[in-house]
Amino acid sequence: MTASRIVLGWARDRPARTAQMTTRKVGSLFLLMTTAQTAAVPRAIMHQQVRCFENGIDFLPTAPAGNMTETQGVRLAETHERTMTAELARLKGKGQLNLSMNWESPTDRKLAVSRGQDWLRARQHGHAVSDHRRRRAIAFLDQCKFNGWDTCTRQPRNRVERDVLMPRGELEDALSHIRRQAADCDENDLALAITGLWPPFSFVKPF
Repeated sequence: MTASRIVLGWARDRPARTAQMTTRKVGSLFLLMTTAQTAAVPRAIMHQQVRCFENGIDFLPTAPAGNMTETQGVRLAETHERTMTAELARLKGKGQLNLSMNWESPTDRKLAVSRGQDWLRARQHGHAVSDHRRRRAIAFLDQCKFNGWDTCTRQPRNRVERDVLMPRGELEDALSHIRRQAADCDENDLALAITGLWPPFSFVKPF
């Protein structure tokens, strides 16, 4: 049954199979899949996608939480073959680096023990401090510049995340550049975390 396999993504060239990955040709594309048992949760799907990427496969990854079935993946490949082919050419040889500037909330501890006006003042002060740190985090990420590569920025609570689309072969130079910037940055209340390279999750156009 096709529903028993979960789609990891689509590739232009026939990839070498891994232990837990199978393929199916659909037109000029190849569907990358794994078993539903192997991909029981989004984290497991992402793990398989990262393994494919680390094995040198260029592919358009699905959203791990989407839990896309083989039938759905085939239908998308048939409907959007030309667009997917163009996207694969655009993203060929590239991956996603993730930078996260994090800070602790200045109000969490106070809010747990305060009441009334003290609670309100602590909350207002915490918002002001967090807004200030958010602006400084964005300013730091902006100064890194990233050689004009495409970027995508998110601002969840207590951090700013920036994804960078970059060639696989330039990772070490990029890391050295970012670390030099971080060493010169006098932001003791901000912490920088770097992960990747990942498959280009944030840069695949929706179908």
